[in-house]
Order: sequence, then structure tokens, then C-alpha cells
Amino acid sequence: LTSLFRTDWHPGGFAWMLRSREFLEELLPRWPDAEWPRFLRQTEVRKGRQCIIPEVSRCHPGSAPATTDEAGMRRDERAAFEDFQLPVLWNQESSSLNLGDVRRMLPGSYEKLLLSDWPGDESLAKSQVVESVRALSSVDGGNHRLVVDDAPGSWAKAAAYLRLWPHVEPVIRASYRGSLRLRWRGGVLHVLRQSSPILKRAGLSAGTTS
Repeated sequence: LTSLFRTDWHPGGFAWMLRSREFLEELLPRWPDAEWPRFLRQTEVRKGRQCIIPEVSRCHPGSAPATTDEAGMRRDERAAFEDFQLPVLWNQESSSLNLGDVRRMLPGSYEKLLLSDWPGDESLAKSQVVESVRALSSVDGGNHRLVVDDAPGSWAKAAAYLRLWPHVEPVIRASYRGSLRLRWRGGVLHVLRQSSPILKRAGLSAGTTS
């Protein structure tokens, strides 16, 4: 419950906090009449800024969002809501948590934590490669990584197996520089795109799995 991640993705319609100055001076004058979660995720709005999110969600949506008047789009959004949001584990136990020293979330400190210093030998640099998506069925515990090539459709295939959001634009949901850190069969699974700069920084090969 106390694990936190940095991410390039903005959670949009869920609960979030922002400095009041940035909201009032930068965002409010441009605030759209509708579909503001998409507005917040636009590259020109995000400007390379990142969010801090908990590994275990603190909130849970009660119903599918109604962000458009197009019937077809509403069906797509409801299907996505039922597939990717309703099943998400969320915290229903503790209303107050001690997050420890949150300075670990500063950009340089967080990257060092992710690459080499994560407790329990769960850092990316100490992960073992998984040779294919199919091989994930035999992974049990431990610390592993799956590298997905950048070819069109490759991410969608891996995401379908892992029940992740299938799109990579504008960024992979909840990802940090093209990488995701997931819980998988009692262990940790790092899922990265081949182009993720995190691979090189961890001293790992950018070779992909199939």
C-alpha cells in the first residue's frame, strides 16, 4: 500500500492534486468544456511533467465516464471501463498510511530506486528476462522483465495477454519512460518497450521477446 510510482501518464478523471498556481495561471484559461481528462494528457499540456501514483489505487470509479455525446464512442468507453478499470484492485482497508521518506520520489532518486535500489532485489537491473509472452504462464514469483518491440501491433498483443490498455499514444498508461512495473504471479514483472531509455540506463540489452 505504501509503494509509489512516477509516471508520464495523467490519471485524468480520477482523484488528483496539482499546484494551485499551475492550475489557475496555466490550465484554467485553456480549460475545455468537455473531455478534460484527454486535455490533461496532451503532450503540449503535459510538457514532460510527471505524476506520482500509488501502486494500489486509492479510489475506484462507480460508473463509466460520460465524456462524449457520440453513441459509438460511449460504447467503446464503457467496454474499456469494464475491461480495464472495474477489475483494478483498490485500497479499502486503510484510510491513513505512512508513506515514509517521499524524497525517494524526486526524479533522480526515483530512477535510481527503480533501476538498482528497489528493496527485495526487485529493481530492473536485477530482473531476469522472459523470452516470450507465452512464457509468462510458467513464471512464478521472482523478478522478471519482458521487452516488447516497437513494431505496430506488438504492444497491443502483449497488453491483451496482460490485460493492459492496448494503446501507446500519447503514452502507455501508468508507464515511466516506456516501462511498467507490475505484480505478476507472486513476483514483479517489468514490461518495457524496446525504445525505452530505461533499458540502457539499467545496463540491459534492448533485445526483444516474442
